[in-house]
Amino acid sequence: MAHSEENPIPPTERQVREASRQRREGEKQALRQAILDAASEVFLEKGLESFSMRLVASKIGYSATTIYHHFKNKEDLLRAILDQSFGEFAQAMQESLAAEPDPSRRMGAMGKAYVRFGVAHPTHYQLMYNQRPDWLLDESSLAAEAYHLTYGLLLEGVKEGVSQGWLPPTDPRPLADWMWATVHGLVMLGITEFREDPDRLEAAMTLFDLAPPSHEVPQ
Repeated sequence: MAHSEENPIPPTERQVREASRQRREGEKQALRQAILDAASEVFLEKGLESFSMRLVASKIGYSATTIYHHFKNKEDLLRAILDQSFGEFAQAMQESLAAEPDPSRRMGAMGKAYVRFGVAHPTHYQLMYNQRPDWLLDESSLAAEAYHLTYGLLLEGVKEGVSQGWLPPTDPRPLADWMWATVHGLVMLGITEFREDPDRLEAAMTLFDLAPPSHEVPQ
């Protein structure tokens, strides 16, 4: 007998179990993200030294025990924050390159995106580079993966610039490191010395818009 829309085929026990499993997994992931969001807020408010699982638990209205079901300890939670931040950072770098149609200006676009992200996320940036840089060397972390990705984007862009004559004919790696040091320095100035004078930072970043030199690549 055919089933009409008024009498649909009843779900099997297996389908019910799978739907239940997916719902529980969705709730688990939602809670994990809520913990991460709350932890990021606490980290922004209190900094690294005063950050605690108890404060995070209080922020979301759960017990600290609930958080330990998702993260082993304070360091594990902080590393998850770093992974998420560096993932967003890598995405911002990729988007900046994709949005610039002129290949000769892509390094400048990436430089501006780098500085803007760092200044917009000062606490996370300092955790990434100043307070726990050792985490970026842990190859098992998503942060380290994103770190290598962003540096790889920079290095490849510099290699292209050197080969096409947009950048000086020199060893690409030292030039990429110099560019990295430049944007890192601008971020640090942006969150310290230039914090009350953002126009000064914006003026410095106009240098990223300078036209590339018009010279032929040596044969």
